[in-house]
Amino acid sequence: GALWLIRRVRAANLASAPIRVAIGVADAFAGQLAEVGLDFLFQPPVAVEALRWVIATPGREDGDSTSRLRELFGLTLLRGDLGGALALLAREIAPLLGVEAAALAVRVGSRVLASDADVGDHLADTTIRTPHAAAMSVGVPVVGEGSAPRSVVLALPLAAGGQPPGGVLALSLIEPPRPGVLGDVAAFAGRLGVELAWRTVHERLIADRDRLRELALFDPLLGVWSRAALDQSLAAEIGDAQRRAEPLTVALLDVRNLRQINERHGHAAGDAALCHVAAVVRKELRARDIVARYAGDVFALILPGAGLAEAVPVVQRVQSRRHDAPCVFERAELLVEVVSGVAALAGADDTGEAA
Repeated sequence: GALWLIRRVRAANLASAPIRVAIGVADAFAGQLAEVGLDFLFQPPVAVEALRWVIATPGREDGDSTSRLRELFGLTLLRGDLGGALALLAREIAPLLGVEAAALAVRVGSRVLASDADVGDHLADTTIRTPHAAAMSVGVPVVGEGSAPRSVVLALPLAAGGQPPGGVLALSLIEPPRPGVLGDVAAFAGRLGVELAWRTVHERLIADRDRLRELALFDPLLGVWSRAALDQSLAAEIGDAQRRAEPLTVALLDVRNLRQINERHGHAAGDAALCHVAAVVRKELRARDIVARYAGDVFALILPGAGLAEAVPVVQRVQSRRHDAPCVFERAELLVEVVSGVAALAGADDTGEAA
């Protein structure tokens, strides 16, 4: 089928150089097409007229090619959030290329972001029957029938440096593209692939940085904030309280016998004792209150808007709840001794150091 098509195109003087094509479904090729330098994969059913549209477009530049390339150069994925960049780029590229519609979709981990919901669904189609998913699978441009009558979808993979495609640029055609457009758009898709690869790496680094920052501010064992987060929050809460002329109270809870628990039952038991105290404290605090690990065996509570009269009962309830629900480790009940202290913000010049 492919050789017949090439002979027919050549005979009609529609192409000046050999074009390597394949006709079939992407499942049958399983990623082998890019290795042989294929130019297009045509997914049946697709009309011969549609094949001629794509293959017969001369590669020479037309009079508008220079200005078109200049405008394409100004389009980029490196702006704003990725979803917004995809939508904006899709709106800009369709009139520039003279096509009925353009759409972009990318995979980000297990998610699909797309400029159009239907295209996003096509890319997520695990059967890869759509041109969009097929282009992602085989790594070469795919031509298939569109959803509108007599329309053709040209899906170009966005890949960089021999890497697997990270997305797809889909053009909806209802008439033959202008001369030179396909060459320009192929080069443009290649640049988008480089930008997408760079953006993916950049966003992964940002996510890793945020995760490390969160780990530095959060104690994963106890489910409370860390000392670093406490220092930041205390300064901010003191400033807010002084500006609003509201009370602020800080309480410290010291697990006094943690060392003895560790020595007698092991450090796992000590961790269980700390987790028990942290859970009791979280249940007694309001949503706006803050609990953090101040030191190895000391918890700090920040109670915005609460004076001593409101804060002391909170600490007393923590002490009471600790006895009502004892800490059990490996079927043994642990005696957890907690001592506490409470201090309130004294005035406008108080820095919180005394607490």
